[in-house]
Amino acid sequence: MKKTMRCFALLAVLMLLSCALADEAFQYTQGNRWGSSADRIDRYLDTAFEQYLAGDNAAAFDSVNNAYFKVYEVTGFERQTMTYVSGPRKNAVELEFTTCKAAVKKTELDENTKSAVRGELNKLKAMIREDANKLALKDGEKQTETTFWQNGVQLSYDPWSQYGGEAEGSKYASWTEAYGAIEDLMATVAKEYNGKTFSDAAETLDNAYFSIYWGSGFAGSVYDAFGYDSWRSVEDNFTALHDLIRAEKLQKTPYGNTERKLMNGLKRRAQRLDDIAAVKAVKDGKSYATPTDAAEAIVRMNGVALRAVSSSDADGLLSESVKAAYESVWLDAGVRERVDRELGSDSAAKVDEAFEEALSLVTAPEGEKVDCEAISGALSGALENIDANVTDLAAKLRQADDTAQEKKANWATALGSFGIILREGLEAILVISAIIAYLVKSGNEKSLRQVYIGAILGIVASFMAAAALYYLKKAFTQAGMAQEIIEGVTALIAVCVLFYVSNWMISKSEAAAWTGYINDKVRSGVERKSAFTLAFTAFLSVFREGAEVVLFYQPMMSGKEGSVGMVLAGFGVGCAVLVVVYLAITKLSIKLPIKLFFTATSILMAVMCVAFLGSGVKELSEGGLFECTLRVTGVPENDVVQVLGIYPYLETLVPQLILSVVLLITFMMAHYRQKIAVLKKQVPATETK
Repeated sequence: MKKTMRCFALLAVLMLLSCALADEAFQYTQGNRWGSSADRIDRYLDTAFEQYLAGDNAAAFDSVNNAYFKVYEVTGFERQTMTYVSGPRKNAVELEFTTCKAAVKKTELDENTKSAVRGELNKLKAMIREDANKLALKDGEKQTETTFWQNGVQLSYDPWSQYGGEAEGSKYASWTEAYGAIEDLMATVAKEYNGKTFSDAAETLDNAYFSIYWGSGFAGSVYDAFGYDSWRSVEDNFTALHDLIRAEKLQKTPYGNTERKLMNGLKRRAQRLDDIAAVKAVKDGKSYATPTDAAEAIVRMNGVALRAVSSSDADGLLSESVKAAYESVWLDAGVRERVDRELGSDSAAKVDEAFEEALSLVTAPEGEKVDCEAISGALSGALENIDANVTDLAAKLRQADDTAQEKKANWATALGSFGIILREGLEAILVISAIIAYLVKSGNEKSLRQVYIGAILGIVASFMAAAALYYLKKAFTQAGMAQEIIEGVTALIAVCVLFYVSNWMISKSEAAAWTGYINDKVRSGVERKSAFTLAFTAFLSVFREGAEVVLFYQPMMSGKEGSVGMVLAGFGVGCAVLVVVYLAITKLSIKLPIKLFFTATSILMAVMCVAFLGSGVKELSEGGLFECTLRVTGVPENDVVQVLGIYPYLETLVPQLILSVVLLITFMMAHYRQKIAVLKKQVPATETK
């Protein structure tokens, strides 16, 4: 009796246990079994992350454990994955469970560690959801998406997206690149297998399979794009190779055949995936920076079409690629409109006709399929015709763009040259005219001759300095110094001079300061009746400005062919304007607004200072002193921008930014100094009253 009672008690306990386990499992079998299982795992893993953030590592570890034992194992998820997906895939998921357990046990709570932990948990969630959808497809259930949980409540968004909510994406630029990485590892596998180091071969094969084929998303993309059968074929080939290696018996022929079948299939699928991505990118309405980019997109789409027809893919990429080239690039991107406008309607019509022929070949009547073999030759001819025409037209449009850019750059150079000679010339004219006015007002007209002689000698000396600098650069070049180094050093010297001049001018922008400066220069010469002092003052005033012009012109004259002519053109126009200004000041007694002139020209000098710094650093880089490697995206690259010394490299932009800040600070300091000086003058005047 007692034994019977014990048996009943034991049976009752077993029934309770089985009911509990069945209840745990049963909740996932209602409706969408695999989607519900994945949701439950999502909840456990998000709870684990909450507990990790709260510092409860033990609870977080238990939550990951529960996701595995209470869901992945109990519901049959693990067994079904091994049977209908693959054994290696099941192993990969289990490995990721182990990785997540280790991750949530970390005690560090810095941002990088949080992101790493969240990344591993999200990677596992993505793997589980991917397998759940494959199993759901097999069972006729609906596809589901990853869910997010917080405090046991399901949310419509990821509450921890700041820690890198996305699963690890592909680290390869294309699927063909991912295939190349697998190919490299498979070559190592073959070498190790033929060398009978079977354990090494198995490890390398696992690396190719888990780290690249699955880790990059290649496997998932194959499944999504081509379906279960295509994906299953690759899995079977990997498994077959794995079994041959694990047998630890050299079987060269079966191994070679299986490896060849695997790699050919992967290569074909990788190319096809890249073609699908390329067509999608074109159809999404991408804009093209240059006509060459648009032509390359058309050629790329035509290449997709040729690959599609050679593989007898009449239902998908064949027609889509030709339509994308025609509609999304030729028409919608404005290429045809521009060709028609700039190169003539006949040029556009030729491409239209070739596209019409290609489209008629790849478009089958409703309910029928295109006969790829029959159209192959004609389609190749039509696409080659399109490629040749659009490439030629793009070259012509690009040449027109380059010419327009060159004209803009030349005008910018001429304007810069004009600005330099005008600024420096006006400063020299202001000094000379002020000296003349002082001498006339003080009754020393007889000393004017010495002033004119000094000014003329200053102009002559400036031209001599230009010739000396030209021959000096030539001598350095012949001695073996790189032309770029010379230009770079000259530009940096110009930066230093410009920095000094811009600050000097802003300090003299007040009329009183300018008048005091001139009086100090001339008074000593008049009082001592020294002709040499007056002539030398005029000489220095002109030669200093002339030397600055020579120095500032050097970076501008070292550009593309034609820039020298534009510099000389700006110089000539500037000189003509200076003659008119000089006559207006000396003969008509017209006064320039000193403050406005000096403030405006000092700002111009500051801008040129920053521009020359960028050009100088770039020249030194091209001369081989260092390399500009830190490229910045988003910075425009054209002749007009580069005339301003702006290049898309941190090596040039950072020094320019620093110099801009320094210039701004010095300008502000000079401005406040002037204000203080004005206030100091006002205080005694107030006290006198």
